[in-house]
Amino acid sequence: MYCPYWVVQLEILNLDAAIEQARWDPSKVREKLRRDIDVYVTSVRAAKLSELTTLYEGQLNRALSEPVEALLDAASDDTWPAIRELLQRESKSAISGFSSALLAFHLDQATVDKMILQLEEYAKSVVESKAKEEAGRVLIRMKDRYCFCQLFWVLISFLIKLG
Repeated sequence: MYCPYWVVQLEILNLDAAIEQARWDPSKVREKLRRDIDVYVTSVRAAKLSELTTLYEGQLNRALSEPVEALLDAASDDTWPAIRELLQRESKSAISGFSSALLAFHLDQATVDKMILQLEEYAKSVVESKAKEEAGRVLIRMKDRYCFCQLFWVLISFLIKLG
């Protein structure tokens, strides 16, 4: 994972600084440097991949939240097919860009597939959360309507008893 060019350059510089009498073995230092570089590269890669994932999740959230909410508010016969189409279109667009961006990281295919699957699941979770929010609002309206109807019938029965 380390950059061999820099390690070779370091070895060339160390040749000039070698002290024969000290019998110093630079291989331990070289190995520690390799490990340190590997750790650093891994942490930077993880941070960049996290930023990239967050960027595309945000893009999906913005692209799906308001349209899904509007479709659920309209509530027609073609609401769910329209939501499915929107989800597929926006997911495909985001995954295309995400896949292209992942190429720069030279990841193995299994890791790329896993990250793409996580992005697809995120898109589905955005739609699910909006559907749950709308279901909660509908439930509140139904309860309000039921309470109003119940109150109406209590009032009617009271008026009948009075009359």
